[in-house]
Amino acid sequence: GGPSYKVAVLSQPSNPTQSCSVTGGNGASSVDVTTVVVTCSNINEWTWVGGPQGEDQIGTYGTKGTGDSNNLPGARYWGVSWADASGNFWHFGGYGYDSLGTVADLNDLWEGSYNSTGQWTWTWMGGSEVAGVGGTYGALGTADPANMPGARDSAVSWTDASGNFWLFGGHG
Repeated sequence: GGPSYKVAVLSQPSNPTQSCSVTGGNGASSVDVTTVVVTCSNINEWTWVGGPQGEDQIGTYGTKGTGDSNNLPGARYWGVSWADASGNFWHFGGYGYDSLGTVADLNDLWEGSYNSTGQWTWTWMGGSEVAGVGGTYGALGTADPANMPGARDSAVSWTDASGNFWLFGGHG
């Protein structure tokens, strides 16, 4: 035993706004307590990691499969996105701007990640840099590098326990 103790955050920091919690903050001990941890995290804050500040940006695609700090998906909405097991960000399709400034459904596939120097980099991985392209589906149940879903927005997506990406439906 020993006397009891209780550690709590009486007021949350406000500049910047943070949310703090206590781990190991209560118990009884007859020796110095060294296991109390107070953890604070910023809330309601965003970090701009790259890209232009303007609205309605067209896509800059670069070379398929090659990451470049100049690559940039065009502005869009209603696409699908997910993170892989390595923490890389992926995005497919949506309704937005292609490489020519045309606004329509897209079927481009992008990977976003930090490069070796810590800079955010986009890599165009598949699909078309031009909006409105139809799909190539191949044989039912047979994977093929030439297969690519058609341009769409408002699809549903998920990843399974093996990290496979699944895409269902959508408009386009």
